[in-house]
Amino acid sequence: IDRTRLFDQRDRMASALERALLPMSLPRVPGFEIATMYRPSHFGTEVGGDFYDVFGEGHTWYLAIGDVCGKGPDAAAIMGMTRIALRSLAREDDERPLPEVLGLLNGFLLESELMGDRFCTVCLVRLQLTDGPAIVTTCLGGHPPPIVVRGDGRLDGAGRPGSLLGLFDEVSLHEARTELERSDVLVLFTDGVTEVSAEQPREGERLLRSTLVEVVGEDAAGIVKDVERSILEPRGELRDDAALVVAKRL
Repeated sequence: IDRTRLFDQRDRMASALERALLPMSLPRVPGFEIATMYRPSHFGTEVGGDFYDVFGEGHTWYLAIGDVCGKGPDAAAIMGMTRIALRSLAREDDERPLPEVLGLLNGFLLESELMGDRFCTVCLVRLQLTDGPAIVTTCLGGHPPPIVVRGDGRLDGAGRPGSLLGLFDEVSLHEARTELERSDVLVLFTDGVTEVSAEQPREGERLLRSTLVEVVGEDAAGIVKDVERSILEPRGELRDDAALVVAKRL
C-alpha cells in the first residue's frame, strides 16, 4: 500500500511539474485559431522533455515545439530553460534569421552543465501577419517538419531538415517559407504523435497525414481532438510524450 501511495504521489508530482513548465494559457493570435495538446507517456513518474510555446505581438508571432532527449528532472530542467531561452532569443530581434536564433540556442545548450550527452530537437515558426496570406518561415533543429493542410485537402511540408541541437559546435540550419491562405492549417508535432512502433517507423506519420486530410474544414480544437481520437487513444498507453500545435488561418 505504501509503495502504491508513493507511486501515485510521484505521478502527481511529475504531472504538476510538466504542467508548470508548459504555457498556462495561449495568447490570441490575430487571424488565427490556435489549439494545443500535450499527453505524457505511461511512464508517469518521470517528467518528459516535450514542450511547445506560442508568443509574439502585433504582426509577428512565433510557434515553437521541441523535444529534449530522455526523461526525469534533468530533461525537465533542460526543457524549461530551452523554452525560455528560445522565446528570449526570438523576441530580441524579429528580423533575426531563424537559423541564427537556433544557432544561438545551440550555443546556449552546449554551455549548460545539465546537457551531458543529451540533445534537443526544435521546430521554430515565425508567422508574419498581412492583410492577405500569412507568411510562414520555418527552421528545423533536428525536428520533424510541420504539415500544412490546405483548405482543399492538399498536404504540403514546411521546412528543411536541420541539425540536432546541443551536440555539436557547428550546426546546419535552414529557413523555408510558405504562405497560409484562409482555411489553411499548420500542424506542429513531436515524434510521440507519430511513434507507432519501431518496426513501422513511417506508419504513424501516414496515419497523421490521413487523419488531417479527413478533418479539413474543422476548427483548430476539433482537429486536435480528432488526432487524439484517431491516433493516440487506440494505442492506449503511449510509449513517448506527445505534443501538438494546430494553427488555422481564419
